[in-house]
Amino acid sequence: MATPIVFRVSEGVRPNATVSVYGEYFTGTPRVRFLRKDGSVATDQPALQTDPAGHFCRVVFPALNPGAYTLCVGNDAGLAARNTIVNRTEPRSISEEGDYPGLRLKLIGRNLDAAEYNGAQNTQQRPPTPRRWVSGSSSVCIATSWRWPVFSQTART
Repeated sequence: MATPIVFRVSEGVRPNATVSVYGEYFTGTPRVRFLRKDGSVATDQPALQTDPAGHFCRVVFPALNPGAYTLCVGNDAGLAARNTIVNRTEPRSISEEGDYPGLRLKLIGRNLDAAEYNGAQNTQQRPPTPRRWVSGSSSVCIATSWRWPVFSQTART
């Protein structure tokens, strides 16, 4: 028996909802550890459902504060070599190729609005400045609206 390999995990999961973890070797008695920011174990959840071929397992997101958590998946053979993150902020597209101070940008992605996973505090995300943009550093302010988070580019420092 081999240790689990995680390919992906559910997105936008609220406490007490089901988290699906996909990959290989979810055999034996799979379990998922939810880790705190300091790396300590918040809780260890047994699998509610597994695939007989070992391609996925499902666990309940514990009654923890809503947010992003590192998951450590294991089975009878041991723990996966790499951890994964549930509810990770995932920017996927930005509305502009370049920027200038005062430009409003639209960022499209997952888990940018805390309401996706029943959270109360909005996501804080600082996108990197691509090399093709003007050199220097910049800061981005996020204002989460009804559907799309809107960014305003501030003056470069």
